[in-house]
Amino acid sequence: MDWATKAKDHSSDSSYICDTVSQVLVRRLKHVVHKDKDNLIKPESLDRYLTLAESAAEACKETQQTANKEAVSRLQRLKDYNTYNTAGHLGELQTAATVIQILQKTPLFNCLGQVLLGKITIEELSRKNSELMQYYHVLQKHNKCILQLKHTMKSHFDFLDNFFVNLVPFFAEKDKQKELTKPKVSRYFQQYTDLFCKINWSELVNSEHMNRMVKIEQTRQCLEKNKGDSYSGLLEYLYEEDSASTLEEIIQQYDFILKSKEARLMDIVNFIYANVILANINPASQYIMPYQDLRELLLRIIDRPIPFSEILPLHYITVLLLWHENCALPTSQMKTSYSTKLKPVSNGKRAAVHFYLGKDKGYGGLISHRDINSCLGSGQNISTQWNDEKIWKQVRDREKLCRFSGEICDGYINVTDVKVYPMFKSQLRKEYGTKVSFFIGFSVNGPVALDIDFES
Repeated sequence: MDWATKAKDHSSDSSYICDTVSQVLVRRLKHVVHKDKDNLIKPESLDRYLTLAESAAEACKETQQTANKEAVSRLQRLKDYNTYNTAGHLGELQTAATVIQILQKTPLFNCLGQVLLGKITIEELSRKNSELMQYYHVLQKHNKCILQLKHTMKSHFDFLDNFFVNLVPFFAEKDKQKELTKPKVSRYFQQYTDLFCKINWSELVNSEHMNRMVKIEQTRQCLEKNKGDSYSGLLEYLYEEDSASTLEEIIQQYDFILKSKEARLMDIVNFIYANVILANINPASQYIMPYQDLRELLLRIIDRPIPFSEILPLHYITVLLLWHENCALPTSQMKTSYSTKLKPVSNGKRAAVHFYLGKDKGYGGLISHRDINSCLGSGQNISTQWNDEKIWKQVRDREKLCRFSGEICDGYINVTDVKVYPMFKSQLRKEYGTKVSFFIGFSVNGPVALDIDFES
């Protein structure tokens, strides 16, 4: 710790050096807990462990704050492709997961989920459980740390899902940062759902006597367990094998919620995403809503006032489904939202293209990234071969994608008053007014022009 602190003092603007301090604290916490062989942690030990956990969490927050400052400065430097450091997010998840293990070795064990959700206060629990009285003052002292556990973990899961699903490396064939981080995050998420999302959907469906409000709340737990409560969690299913049955379950869960008066705007948005993704993975599924009905559902909600945090997912699915419609598309609002939420951490990465515009109508007109790669030869990935003419010839030969025409304007292509930007700025070196043809890909940073051909 002494050496880590000295190093941090010398390099206070480096998130990786800063992370050394947090890692020492996180590993010390894991070590002392592992060393404690008692089945039941004593109050004085609990106080010591939670104090150390709070120090570790603060150090992880400092790492992340430093990483955020680094990210801002990197965006202003040319040819700096160093990616955003997610170590602080991961460290705080690791600390929270260890705190749960600690609390599970106290008399709180049987009702830990209820306490962490704030449904039972520590004071109420202490009155009911005499064994907890000796822990009462320790638990009250660390009350804030304990009650923020669920929110802390959930916010980090959401951020990391959004970061790894919607941003991909510029040049690398594989996202090494993702490959190293995701398995760890998956372990912590499993621990999280084991505690907070214990409900089984099939049991819930067959329960006839359960209170409706309780059933809705537990349905939301099922959605959270399946990562169906966020658009980035749903988009991730596009890249997974054998995900159709889980998506069918998610659609049934949202269908139940949407029939109640408790439905929120994002429930409708996520329901739309789940249908679009399932239609791509398994178009024969009986659970997919007819395309026209889904479109009508979207049209009913696009003008509703929405919180800023929900703008990006709504506008992305709007542009995706209504591209052929004769209506104003929220592409500029989507780019503004992307610039606020994801661009600050996008150095060395670009917005992922999840779908391409196909020739067919309805669901068939949305071709996923996985569909495109399946058209190519073994081991080829269009993500790393955007400028490869041989790759695009294979795509053109399959005749699945719809080709558009437009005119070059100031760094973008104008397509019937919609701005479509190239994957790389250098692709539009021709003069203003030059006509081009291209395919369209959809990223959360707006529509992207691909395989650009300059017309004579």
